[in-house]
Amino acid sequence: MKTLLKLLFIPYLALLFLIACSDSEKEVANGYTEEQNASLDSAAYAMLQTWEPKVALRLAKVEDKNLGLSWYDVEFTTDATPYYEHAVETVDEACTVDLYVEQNGVRMNLTRTYKKNSYTEFLNRDSLDAVVEDHLDNSYDGDSAVANCRTDSTAFADYCAENGGAVTDLFKLDRCSVLHLTCVMKFTPKVAADEYLQATAKRMKDICIAEFYAPGDDPAEADSTLLVDKRDGQVYRTVKSANRCGWRRT
Repeated sequence: MKTLLKLLFIPYLALLFLIACSDSEKEVANGYTEEQNASLDSAAYAMLQTWEPKVALRLAKVEDKNLGLSWYDVEFTTDATPYYEHAVETVDEACTVDLYVEQNGVRMNLTRTYKKNSYTEFLNRDSLDAVVEDHLDNSYDGDSAVANCRTDSTAFADYCAENGGAVTDLFKLDRCSVLHLTCVMKFTPKVAADEYLQATAKRMKDICIAEFYAPGDDPAEADSTLLVDKRDGQVYRTVKSANRCGWRRT
């Protein structure tokens, strides 16, 4: 009887060894198993791979000595591709939008006499999810500083919640005068990273135009605009026709 058990035990160990080897062979170059990759079709998986930046960005620690607080600023290490620039007369009034193609990022810098706004968005992957990370870094001056700060803070938190994201307030100041907010959203993308970033850059450009011009006054303003649905990354194009405005998928 003992001999029979030993004979049965040897094939059992061999089977366990084969299963372990089989599992290890399922690991692919990107670190995910074949079963995980099979949950997406080949086209969707190829699209998701574009959300992996070619060059990683850096987070640099910034110290605010006046407040005695610190935060991490997003640092792009590749050259920027200018997307839009407001024709400035003074350094106190400016707005630029830059793309960082290799790092899947876009940044808007908006300066007015009463506020300095840096809005940064970058894309990456987390397992089989696409990830959009928004950073809003603002400082305010003047009599309306607190009111403007709280308005922007509320708007950013609402925008993040409406799109299923998780918002983080790094400062949580009682007297709002500086903002360092982050919103992280995850979803299965419907477009490639480049198309998503182009739509985001166009949205930032529209913000610049709205800050300095009445609607229709800017010669650089196009007859259509790209809208990105933050819930899944789908991009739509709105088209103006007479007094009506409709949309269609790109």
